[in-house]
Amino acid sequence: MGKAQLKFHACIIHTMDKMLKEVWKTLFSLIILVNTSRQASFYSSSSESPISKLSVTSHITLRYAQTEVQSLVKNPGNLAREVEFSMVLPDSAFISYFSMTINDKEQVAKVMEEKEAVEKYNNAKQLGIAAGLVSQNERDSNKFSISTNIEGGHKVVFKLKYEELLERRNGQYEHAININPKGIVEDLKVEVFINESLPISSLSVPELKHTNELNFARTSESKDAKVTHKEGSSEAYILYEPDKRVQRAAGESGVSGQFLVRYDVDRKGQDNEVQVIDGYFVHFFAPENLKRLPKHTVFVLDISGSMQGEKIVQLKDA
Repeated sequence: MGKAQLKFHACIIHTMDKMLKEVWKTLFSLIILVNTSRQASFYSSSSESPISKLSVTSHITLRYAQTEVQSLVKNPGNLAREVEFSMVLPDSAFISYFSMTINDKEQVAKVMEEKEAVEKYNNAKQLGIAAGLVSQNERDSNKFSISTNIEGGHKVVFKLKYEELLERRNGQYEHAININPKGIVEDLKVEVFINESLPISSLSVPELKHTNELNFARTSESKDAKVTHKEGSSEAYILYEPDKRVQRAAGESGVSGQFLVRYDVDRKGQDNEVQVIDGYFVHFFAPENLKRLPKHTVFVLDISGSMQGEKIVQLKDA
């Protein structure tokens, strides 16, 4: 079954029963893993219930990144309102945890059949009970949305954890986080902790990337990101915490784009490295000066009706 054929809905309600931890973890991770793509993006859209706090924390150890996203949304009104939290994940990433906290009670996502999930979500919504529905669009399989009903005067905290193995390309590792709050956020913070087994030989945090177009020109370093790293050390800390002034200067929708962290390690002349942790091992290969292999490239161009308009123009330009 292809990605576009998979459809997944999960519903969180206050009265949900607890599933066996390992069974839930296996099901949830497996379903999400099959439906991931491109970069990672997190945002919430609602003019009446804006994001009050958005924090992203990534821990990178042995080129393996574990990222946690927390988004706080408030409903200052008296009536229950619906908001949406959306995300796009990297190809190699998988979700390991998702929850929604309402009234200081954390509800962990539960996997259900589509019909049952929609029915329970609609019933909870009609009763004014806070509920969340996670859905996946067949056409846009890399995007997941969490529709959430917030009671008047209450707040909700979304918590998402995902993991990925960083790949070395063009002589460096790249960790990307898409930032798109669609508005000015009172408390916006992105933190990246790097802890490697070898000394970090290069570290770069460029300005936010606003397009997916290839750009071979050297990008300037971010003026708002604070990088802490001692030469010869295997650890580094990056903090990006734009205040309201910086966000307003970026536009009406605040800051938006890919926050990138690029780095490489000093292999001390060795082309490979083996690490053993808790009975498991990982073998890294990074050979240099390899002979280029001949390539045969096939381009498949979509000219169907769905490509009409701007899409077909962009295809012709490319």
